[in-house]
Amino acid sequence: MSDAVSLQVNIDRDEVLRYLGYKGQSVTEEMSALIDRQMSSCKKLAKPGYLYGRYDVCDNDGGVYLQDTGIVLVGKDISAHLNGCCYCVLMAVTCGMGVERELLRLQRMSMTEAVVFDACANAYVESLADCVQRIIEQEAAENGRYINYRYSPGYGDFPLDMQRVIVPAMQCEKRIGLTVTDKALLVPHKSVTAVVGVFDYKKDTSRGGCEKCNMYDRCNIRKAGNRCDR
Repeated sequence: MSDAVSLQVNIDRDEVLRYLGYKGQSVTEEMSALIDRQMSSCKKLAKPGYLYGRYDVCDNDGGVYLQDTGIVLVGKDISAHLNGCCYCVLMAVTCGMGVERELLRLQRMSMTEAVVFDACANAYVESLADCVQRIIEQEAAENGRYINYRYSPGYGDFPLDMQRVIVPAMQCEKRIGLTVTDKALLVPHKSVTAVVGVFDYKKDTSRGGCEKCNMYDRCNIRKAGNRCDR
């Protein structure tokens, strides 16, 4: 399991625009300058951290058992996601509390700037998660193996409450300052936990459709005609 390190993480401007609900329309000079300013601020304030660890698995009624841990990943969808894998990898990433504090400050000062900064932070944490997934993929490839895409609690029937199991199991608070609330929300909020399967054969690395997501009815990204999976 890797310790927290600083990573070179990029913020994709197109991703920021997507989070803001843009669908190809022109961006004013004023908005463009605001996006540039908040992208720069987010990158400056972020202190990225990550963890990941390998776990052997076996089938369990209603989920997947991580051997020697007492942990069962609950749900038919996570079972299907890991079906046939050699082992799975749990991962956790966070932007750090600097981003959290700045978002709270902007929400008191200017909601427009807060919304743009929030979009930048979302793009940043997804890029960070992509970086860690590529590390996992590279390590698997060195052993002639393949990964599928990361699958997070709250997707499909994989309950969000699993974050209350994953975070302490990986000692996230001690190692990267990531905690989880009684309602299974991550703190700092710009953080991600996920499960990746490692296989002896190539797998589909594309993500599933919106209709499987627990946020389907409440997702503003989908309602704007976009998707959070790329």
